[in-house]
Amino acid sequence: MKFQAITKDSKEFTRLLNLLKTQWAEAVEWFCDIEGGWKTEDLPQIVVAIQDGEIVGEYSLVRHELLKDNFGFTPWIGTLFVAEKYRGQGYSKKLLLNTFEKIQKMGFDEVFLATDLENFYEKFGFEFVKTGVFDWGKETKIYRKKLK
Repeated sequence: MKFQAITKDSKEFTRLLNLLKTQWAEAVEWFCDIEGGWKTEDLPQIVVAIQDGEIVGEYSLVRHELLKDNFGFTPWIGTLFVAEKYRGQGYSKKLLLNTFEKIQKMGFDEVFLATDLENFYEKFGFEFVKTGVFDWGKETKIYRKKLK
C-alpha cells in the first residue's frame, strides 16, 4: 500500500471526492473548502492510501479543529476514512500508524482528534482529554495520542 499526500489539483483528489460523494457526502464540502489549500509537506495535509490502483482510505491533518475552542492543542487528525469495501480489514490501523509517523517527522510528539465514536480510537492508544464543542454547536469528545 502506498501513502500519498495530495493537493486539490491532483487527480487523486478528484478520485477521492468521487468516492466520498457516494460514501461520506457530508464531508465533500469540507475537503473542498480548506483555507489555503492542501499541502504535501506542511499542514493542512490530506493523505490517501492507494492499493492496486484504488483509494482504500484517507486521513487529514490540520493545525486547528473546527471547535469553538482548540485549547491550544495541535495538530489534529481532521478526518479518517476507509472505503466501505475495505472496512474490517485493518486499514484504519495502517492509516493511523502512517499518521503517527508523519506527525513525528513534522516534529510533534502528540496528536489530537475530536470524535463521538466510542471504544475505537482507544484501541490505538488515544486517551480522552475533555469535551469540546464544534463550531456548529455539537458536543464532541477530544482525545490525545502521545507519540513519544
